[in-house]
Amino acid sequence: MSWLSGVPLPPIPPIDNPKYADIVFTHSSARSQQHSSSSFDLTSGAADLDNEKLEHVGDGILGAFITFLLNELYPDLVVGSATLLKSRLVSNATNAQLSLHYGLPKHLRAAHAAALPLRNQPNVQADLFEAYIGGLFYSYLHRGTPRSNPTPPLTPQPHEPTASLADGSPRRMSYGQAMDELGLWLRAVYTPLAHKMMDQIRSEQSTTDINVALEQQAAGSTALLNQYYLTHESRLPSYAYSASADSSGMWTCICVAQRRDGSELRSEASGTTKKVAATLAAYKICKELSLVP
Repeated sequence: MSWLSGVPLPPIPPIDNPKYADIVFTHSSARSQQHSSSSFDLTSGAADLDNEKLEHVGDGILGAFITFLLNELYPDLVVGSATLLKSRLVSNATNAQLSLHYGLPKHLRAAHAAALPLRNQPNVQADLFEAYIGGLFYSYLHRGTPRSNPTPPLTPQPHEPTASLADGSPRRMSYGQAMDELGLWLRAVYTPLAHKMMDQIRSEQSTTDINVALEQQAAGSTALLNQYYLTHESRLPSYAYSASADSSGMWTCICVAQRRDGSELRSEASGTTKKVAATLAAYKICKELSLVP
Protein backbone atom coordinates (compact mmCIF):
# COMPACT_ATOMS: atom_id res chain seq x y z
CA MET A 1 0.00 0.00 0.00
CA SER A 2 1.24 3.47 -0.87
CA TRP A 3 2.41 5.59 2.06
CA LEU A 4 0.32 8.36 0.48
CA SER A 5 -2.81 6.55 1.67
CA GLY A 6 -4.90 8.82 3.86
CA VAL A 7 -3.05 11.99 2.81
CA PRO A 8 -5.50 14.65 1.53
CA LEU A 9 -3.89 15.48 -1.81
CA PRO A 10 -5.36 18.28 -3.98
CA PRO A 11 -6.35 17.81 -7.64
CA ILE A 12 -3.54 18.27 -10.13
CA PRO A 13 -3.73 21.54 -12.09
CA PRO A 14 -4.00 21.11 -15.87
CA ILE A 15 -1.24 22.36 -18.16
CA ASP A 16 -3.21 24.73 -20.37
CA ASN A 17 -0.34 25.45 -22.77
CA PRO A 18 -0.67 22.85 -25.58
CA LYS A 19 3.06 22.87 -26.31
CA TYR A 20 4.11 21.94 -22.78
CA ALA A 21 1.15 19.61 -22.27
CA ASP A 22 2.47 17.60 -25.22
CA ILE A 23 6.17 17.67 -24.30
CA VAL A 24 5.58 16.61 -20.67
CA PHE A 25 4.28 13.18 -21.68
CA THR A 26 6.78 12.49 -24.48
CA HIS A 27 9.54 10.05 -23.53
CA SER A 28 12.89 10.26 -25.28
CA SER A 29 12.32 6.82 -26.83
CA ALA A 30 9.49 8.31 -28.91
CA ARG A 31 11.93 10.46 -30.87
CA SER A 32 13.14 9.24 -34.23
CA GLN A 33 16.65 10.48 -33.47
CA GLN A 34 18.31 9.91 -30.10
CA HIS A 35 20.62 12.35 -28.34
CA SER A 36 24.29 11.57 -28.74
CA SER A 37 25.85 10.80 -25.36
CA SER A 38 29.04 12.54 -26.47
CA SER A 39 27.43 15.78 -27.69
CA PHE A 40 27.49 18.88 -25.49
CA ASP A 41 24.61 20.76 -27.14
CA LEU A 42 21.28 19.60 -28.50
CA THR A 43 20.48 20.26 -32.11
CA SER A 44 18.17 23.23 -32.69
CA GLY A 45 14.63 22.45 -31.51
CA ALA A 46 15.58 19.09 -29.97
CA ALA A 47 14.76 20.29 -26.44
CA ASP A 48 11.08 20.40 -27.42
CA LEU A 49 11.01 16.79 -28.64
CA ASP A 50 10.83 15.04 -25.26
CA ASN A 51 10.41 15.75 -21.55
CA GLU A 52 14.03 15.43 -20.40
CA LYS A 53 14.62 19.18 -20.18
CA LEU A 54 11.31 19.77 -18.39
CA GLU A 55 12.19 17.00 -15.93
CA HIS A 56 15.53 18.71 -15.26
CA VAL A 57 13.79 22.04 -14.58
CA GLY A 58 11.07 20.40 -12.47
CA ASP A 59 13.68 18.63 -10.36
CA GLY A 60 15.37 21.95 -9.58
CA ILE A 61 12.09 23.72 -8.82
CA LEU A 62 10.92 20.94 -6.51
CA GLY A 63 14.20 20.84 -4.59
CA ALA A 64 14.20 24.61 -4.02
CA PHE A 65 10.51 24.72 -3.10
CA ILE A 66 10.81 21.90 -0.54
CA THR A 67 13.81 23.65 1.05
CA PHE A 68 11.78 26.86 1.46
CA LEU A 69 8.68 25.00 2.65
CA LEU A 70 10.48 22.96 5.32
CA ASN A 71 12.24 26.05 6.62
CA GLU A 72 8.82 27.64 6.97
CA LEU A 73 7.07 24.62 8.52
CA TYR A 74 9.93 23.61 10.85
CA PRO A 75 12.08 26.71 11.52
CA ASP A 76 13.78 25.05 14.52
CA LEU A 77 14.73 21.84 12.70
CA VAL A 78 18.49 21.28 12.53
CA VAL A 79 19.99 21.24 9.04
CA GLY A 80 20.79 17.52 9.09
CA SER A 81 17.21 16.58 9.97
CA ALA A 82 15.81 19.02 7.40
CA THR A 83 18.07 17.48 4.76
CA LEU A 84 16.86 13.98 5.69
CA LEU A 85 13.22 15.07 5.51
CA LYS A 86 13.78 16.80 2.18
CA SER A 87 15.53 13.75 0.71
CA ARG A 88 12.51 11.60 1.59
CA LEU A 89 10.04 14.07 0.09
CA VAL A 90 11.88 14.53 -3.23
CA SER A 91 12.98 10.90 -3.59
CA ASN A 92 12.13 8.83 -6.65
CA ALA A 93 9.97 6.63 -4.42
CA THR A 94 7.79 9.57 -3.35
CA ASN A 95 7.66 11.14 -6.81
CA ALA A 96 6.72 7.82 -8.41
CA GLN A 97 3.83 7.36 -5.97
CA LEU A 98 2.61 10.89 -6.62
CA SER A 99 2.87 10.25 -10.35
CA LEU A 100 0.73 7.13 -9.99
CA HIS A 101 -1.75 8.91 -7.71
CA TYR A 102 -2.34 11.53 -10.39
CA GLY A 103 -2.47 8.97 -13.20
CA LEU A 104 0.42 10.46 -15.16
CA PRO A 105 2.13 7.24 -16.42
CA LYS A 106 -0.90 6.14 -18.44
CA HIS A 107 -0.46 9.23 -20.63
CA LEU A 108 3.24 8.61 -21.35
CA ARG A 109 4.10 8.41 -25.05
CA ALA A 110 7.09 6.25 -25.87
CA ALA A 111 8.37 3.85 -28.52
CA HIS A 112 5.66 1.25 -29.06
CA ALA A 113 7.66 -1.73 -27.78
CA ALA A 114 8.92 0.18 -24.74
CA ALA A 115 5.75 2.01 -23.68
CA LEU A 116 4.29 -0.56 -21.26
CA PRO A 117 7.57 -1.39 -19.45
CA LEU A 118 8.44 2.31 -19.16
CA ARG A 119 5.06 3.21 -17.67
CA ASN A 120 5.73 0.67 -14.91
CA GLN A 121 9.28 1.77 -14.06
CA PRO A 122 9.40 3.82 -10.82
CA ASN A 123 12.25 6.03 -12.07
CA VAL A 124 10.30 6.87 -15.24
CA GLN A 125 7.18 7.56 -13.18
CA ALA A 126 9.21 9.85 -10.90
CA ASP A 127 10.79 11.67 -13.86
CA LEU A 128 7.34 12.18 -15.34
CA PHE A 129 6.11 13.87 -12.16
CA GLU A 130 9.09 16.24 -12.20
CA ALA A 131 8.54 16.93 -15.90
CA TYR A 132 4.94 17.83 -15.11
CA ILE A 133 6.14 20.35 -12.51
CA GLY A 134 8.47 21.85 -15.13
CA GLY A 135 5.71 21.95 -17.74
CA LEU A 136 3.26 23.53 -15.32
CA PHE A 137 5.82 26.21 -14.41
CA TYR A 138 6.42 27.19 -18.05
CA SER A 139 2.71 27.05 -18.78
CA TYR A 140 2.13 29.58 -15.99
CA LEU A 141 5.12 31.65 -17.10
CA HIS A 142 3.67 32.14 -20.58
CA ARG A 143 0.03 32.40 -19.56
CA GLY A 144 -0.07 36.06 -18.53
CA THR A 145 -1.72 37.72 -15.56
CA PRO A 146 -1.68 35.55 -12.42
CA ARG A 147 -4.82 34.84 -10.47
CA SER A 148 -5.20 36.19 -6.94
CA ASN A 149 -3.03 34.35 -4.43
CA PRO A 150 -4.95 33.32 -1.29
CA THR A 151 -1.86 32.06 0.56
CA PRO A 152 1.43 33.80 1.40
CA PRO A 153 3.93 33.28 -1.45
CA LEU A 154 7.30 31.65 -0.86
CA THR A 155 8.98 34.26 -3.05
CA PRO A 156 8.80 38.07 -2.81
CA GLN A 157 6.02 39.64 -4.86
CA PRO A 158 7.56 41.20 -7.99
CA HIS A 159 6.42 44.45 -9.56
CA GLU A 160 3.42 44.14 -11.86
CA PRO A 161 4.70 43.55 -15.41
CA THR A 162 3.96 45.98 -18.19
CA ALA A 163 0.99 45.39 -20.48
CA SER A 164 3.15 44.13 -23.32
CA LEU A 165 6.73 43.45 -24.24
CA ALA A 166 8.83 45.83 -26.33
CA ASP A 167 7.94 43.99 -29.54
CA GLY A 168 4.22 44.25 -28.80
CA SER A 169 3.82 40.57 -27.85
CA PRO A 170 1.56 39.76 -24.86
CA ARG A 171 3.11 40.11 -21.46
CA ARG A 172 3.97 37.04 -19.43
CA MET A 173 4.41 36.38 -15.74
CA SER A 174 7.73 36.96 -14.07
CA TYR A 175 9.56 33.88 -12.80
CA GLY A 176 8.53 34.83 -9.27
CA GLN A 177 4.86 35.06 -10.20
CA ALA A 178 4.96 31.73 -12.03
CA MET A 179 6.66 30.15 -9.01
CA ASP A 180 4.02 31.59 -6.68
CA GLU A 181 1.27 30.21 -8.91
CA LEU A 182 2.90 26.77 -9.00
CA GLY A 183 3.53 27.01 -5.26
CA LEU A 184 -0.20 27.05 -4.54
CA TRP A 185 -0.43 23.44 -5.69
CA LEU A 186 2.97 22.29 -4.42
CA ARG A 187 2.22 23.70 -0.98
CA ALA A 188 -1.10 21.84 -0.84
CA VAL A 189 0.63 18.60 -1.91
CA TYR A 190 3.74 18.70 0.24
CA THR A 191 2.53 20.27 3.50
CA PRO A 192 0.53 17.17 4.56
CA LEU A 193 3.26 14.92 3.14
CA ALA A 194 5.91 16.75 5.17
CA HIS A 195 3.90 16.37 8.37
CA LYS A 196 3.30 12.66 7.75
CA MET A 197 6.94 12.04 6.86
CA MET A 198 8.11 14.00 9.90
CA ASP A 199 5.94 11.82 12.16
CA GLN A 200 7.43 8.74 10.49
CA ILE A 201 11.00 9.96 10.95
CA ARG A 202 10.40 10.80 14.62
CA SER A 203 8.92 7.33 15.13
CA GLU A 204 11.91 5.78 13.37
CA GLN A 205 14.24 7.81 15.57
CA SER A 206 12.54 6.50 18.69
CA THR A 207 12.77 2.97 17.34
CA THR A 208 16.37 3.58 16.30
CA ASP A 209 17.32 4.62 19.83
CA ILE A 210 15.96 1.30 21.08
CA ASN A 211 17.57 -0.63 18.23
CA VAL A 212 20.99 0.91 18.84
CA ALA A 213 21.06 -0.66 22.29
CA LEU A 214 19.76 -3.94 20.87
CA GLU A 215 22.32 -3.88 18.03
CA GLN A 216 25.11 -3.49 20.56
CA GLN A 217 23.73 -6.42 22.52
CA ALA A 218 23.31 -8.52 19.35
CA ALA A 219 26.77 -7.80 17.92
CA GLY A 220 28.43 -10.98 16.65
CA SER A 221 25.22 -13.03 16.61
CA THR A 222 25.42 -13.87 12.90
CA ALA A 223 28.90 -15.36 13.25
CA LEU A 224 27.88 -17.17 16.45
CA LEU A 225 24.81 -18.73 14.85
CA ASN A 226 26.67 -19.68 11.68
CA GLN A 227 29.45 -21.37 13.67
CA TYR A 228 26.96 -23.23 15.85
CA TYR A 229 25.08 -24.62 12.85
CA LEU A 230 28.23 -25.58 10.99
CA THR A 231 29.45 -27.47 14.04
CA HIS A 232 26.20 -29.14 15.09
CA GLU A 233 24.10 -29.32 11.93
CA SER A 234 26.76 -29.22 9.15
CA ARG A 235 24.91 -26.44 7.36
CA LEU A 236 24.53 -22.68 7.47
CA PRO A 237 21.33 -20.75 8.20
CA SER A 238 19.79 -18.94 5.22
CA TYR A 239 19.21 -15.18 5.12
CA ALA A 240 16.63 -13.59 2.81
CA TYR A 241 16.40 -9.81 2.48
CA SER A 242 13.76 -7.37 1.31
CA ALA A 243 13.79 -3.58 1.11
CA SER A 244 11.02 -1.54 2.68
CA ALA A 245 8.25 -0.56 0.25
CA ASP A 246 8.19 2.99 1.61
CA SER A 247 10.98 5.55 1.49
CA SER A 248 12.38 4.75 4.96
CA GLY A 249 15.39 2.84 3.60
CA MET A 250 14.89 0.00 6.10
CA TRP A 251 15.75 -3.64 5.35
CA THR A 252 14.02 -6.79 6.60
CA CYS A 253 15.84 -10.10 7.01
CA ILE A 254 14.23 -13.52 7.44
CA CYS A 255 16.66 -16.02 8.95
CA VAL A 256 15.89 -19.74 8.65
CA ALA A 257 18.05 -22.20 10.59
CA GLN A 258 17.22 -25.76 9.53
CA ARG A 259 18.26 -28.86 11.45
CA ARG A 260 19.20 -32.20 9.92
CA ASP A 261 15.97 -33.73 11.26
CA GLY A 262 13.98 -31.30 9.10
CA SER A 263 12.83 -28.99 11.88
CA GLU A 264 13.73 -25.33 11.66
CA LEU A 265 13.92 -22.11 13.61
CA ARG A 266 12.79 -18.95 11.86
CA SER A 267 13.06 -15.30 12.82
CA GLU A 268 12.50 -11.91 11.21
CA ALA A 269 14.02 -8.53 12.01
CA SER A 270 14.40 -5.09 10.45
CA GLY A 271 17.36 -2.74 10.43
CA THR A 272 18.88 0.23 8.68
CA THR A 273 21.15 -2.07 6.63
CA LYS A 274 21.11 -5.70 5.51
CA LYS A 275 23.88 -6.49 7.98
CA VAL A 276 22.01 -5.00 10.94
CA ALA A 277 18.79 -6.80 9.98
CA ALA A 278 20.65 -10.13 9.67
CA THR A 279 22.40 -9.61 13.01
CA LEU A 280 19.12 -8.93 14.82
CA ALA A 281 17.40 -11.90 13.15
CA ALA A 282 20.30 -14.20 14.08
CA TYR A 283 20.25 -12.85 17.64
CA LYS A 284 16.63 -13.95 18.08
CA ILE A 285 17.50 -17.52 17.12
CA CYS A 286 20.61 -17.46 19.30
CA LYS A 287 18.38 -16.57 22.25
CA GLU A 288 16.04 -19.47 21.43
CA LEU A 289 19.06 -21.79 21.43
CA SER A 290 20.35 -20.23 24.68
CA LEU A 291 23.59 -19.27 22.94
CA VAL A 292 23.31 -15.76 24.38
CA PRO A 293 21.83 -14.57 27.68
